[in-house]
Amino acid sequence: MKAPHRILLSIFILIGTLLSNAQIITTNPALPLATEAVIINFDATLGTGGLEGYTGDVYAHTGVLTKLSRVSEDQYSLDISPSIREYYGVAESETITHMAFVFRSSNSSLQGKDEGEGDIFVEVFQEGLSISIINPDRNTIVDPGSSVLIEAAASDESISHTFPFASPGDYWIRVTADADGETVADDDPRSQ
Repeated sequence: MKAPHRILLSIFILIGTLLSNAQIITTNPALPLATEAVIINFDATLGTGGLEGYTGDVYAHTGVLTKLSRVSEDQYSLDISPSIREYYGVAESETITHMAFVFRSSNSSLQGKDEGEGDIFVEVFQEGLSISIINPDRNTIVDPGSSVLIEAAASDESISHTFPFASPGDYWIRVTADADGETVADDDPRSQ
């Protein structure tokens, strides 16, 4: 925890749509900044699943082709350092909003993409107080009586809470962060 920058996270469950799925890409840190290094973790079982069970080398197409490190079966990692900006050679005058990825086998015969054969995007956050819901993803159906782990990150802090969905209906998860008199909230999913 960064003292004196105490970040308070609050989770509001409101009417809207609940999302719940594992993520095809996770990042460390959870909220990557253009001025810092980031590690990209790819789960080959998700998205199109085109690389699930593949045991050869896997590469990421992300502006340059570079080999990933195998972490375990169907799990790969890419260390983007010393910073996102330096790795991609982006000028200071440019704003980096996202990183885009397609993963492929060493002979290009297999690909790992997002569902619908799309590229995989990772948001890059600007300096200052930022917040994001890490889990669950958007637009997923949850069976009544089941519980969902809600995870959020704000700058250098994170929070998790398991929420039981006892009755059917539509739900909206809203997360806010407060630090030094500044308040930010995740995007309103109804506007997307």
